[in-house]
Amino acid sequence: MNWTTQQISWEAGFPTIGKFINGASRNEMPFVPKRYGVENRYGVTDLTLAIALRKLRGLGLPVARSADLMRRVDRDALEVALHELDDGRIEAALICITLFDLDLLDQTWTGVFTSHAAAASAISESDLVVLDLGVTIGSIIGGEM
Repeated sequence: MNWTTQQISWEAGFPTIGKFINGASRNEMPFVPKRYGVENRYGVTDLTLAIALRKLRGLGLPVARSADLMRRVDRDALEVALHELDDGRIEAALICITLFDLDLLDQTWTGVFTSHAAAASAISESDLVVLDLGVTIGSIIGGEM
């Protein structure tokens, strides 16, 4: 499924498309649109990141800081987790973002967890913001929302 810039900007919590485009380009947000004719289309990974951005902004973080935190999430790992969640192979798709402990971010850190137990283990090691977006994304893709 593909989402328009208007839909992604709304999910990210921006009041207008112009503010979203300005914020995305100014803050190097990790959205990767594909060009279809004269408009951009976004995939499920971008939709997930847009919802994550809205949730981080809801915590009171500015757009620039939220975009920086989202760039720490491995897009490829998130995309794989979302496909596995859709196929029913995993129980959850969780994004865990570290706000302070940057030393956690080694080469193996993806920020994506596929079970609550794995996320709980990571939380015990550091302060993390956990975003459980699997249910929300599943509802949107399934047409329930």
